[in-house]
Amino acid sequence: MKKILINRCFGGFGFSEEFVDHCTNIGLLPINQYIGNLSDNQAIVNEAIKFGLKQASGYCADLGVEEIDSRLEYSIHEYDGFESIDQTWMNVTIEELKAGLSIEQIELAKKASCIKIKS
Repeated sequence: MKKILINRCFGGFGFSEEFVDHCTNIGLLPINQYIGNLSDNQAIVNEAIKFGLKQASGYCADLGVEEIDSRLEYSIHEYDGFESIDQTWMNVTIEELKAGLSIEQIELAKKASCIKIKS
């Protein structure tokens, strides 16, 4: 499973200064508290959980964790800073569809909101 940090309130995703300092002090890359692409960095997600999500949350943020199958891609829907997992999908090729999906792929497809054909 992949853990994803999302902001569960209006305002915007962000880390507290204390959490940013903590991450810097323990040797995680220096993080910019307003960069959302860190939301699925598993080292940072796990550290935020250990640190405490409330304490790791920045101004106008209420960080929470969503889990999805690590084999799925996802998109985050954001409205005025409030975030949710919008879609999850698996990628397949035309050749895989023609040959028929494996039982494993079918089980993964059941967890996804859609299937995307990759070229």
